[in-house]
Amino acid sequence: MILRFCTYNIGMAKKTEVHTKLTFAEILEDAIKNSRHNNAEVASLLGVSRGTVSNWVSGARKPDIDMTIQICLLLDLDFYYLIGMTIPAGELRPHEQELLLTYRQLNKAGKEGLINVSRLIAAGNSKKTVDAYVSKNDRMMAEKGGAKNS
Repeated sequence: MILRFCTYNIGMAKKTEVHTKLTFAEILEDAIKNSRHNNAEVASLLGVSRGTVSNWVSGARKPDIDMTIQICLLLDLDFYYLIGMTIPAGELRPHEQELLLTYRQLNKAGKEGLINVSRLIAAGNSKKTVDAYVSKNDRMMAEKGGAKNS
């Protein structure tokens, strides 16, 4: 995984754009909120102090590259998204970039749901079938207390 990142980064460095919509701290804070962990649990799982995670979330400090990779693995985050970089310019249309950025902000259940709905649509299912699937999942999420209002 690290080797793939280095190859991609070296090969695409001149084409990479930086987005300024969210800071590292904001993305991390949102990812922790969407995970099943709190700051103390994240600290424990990463082998750092709670104060260290608090500094990351407040923007006072940033982790080194190795720790950033561990954060991405723990919280199921895309590395480039966490560090504020977008897909290389010109490879995705604006609506595709918007969809990808929205997807990256979802928790794991939201990502799985979006993928399932996309597959239903791509397979040619009717709007009624897709709506029924979404309604069923909304009810299940509400019953579990896992619905996220955004």
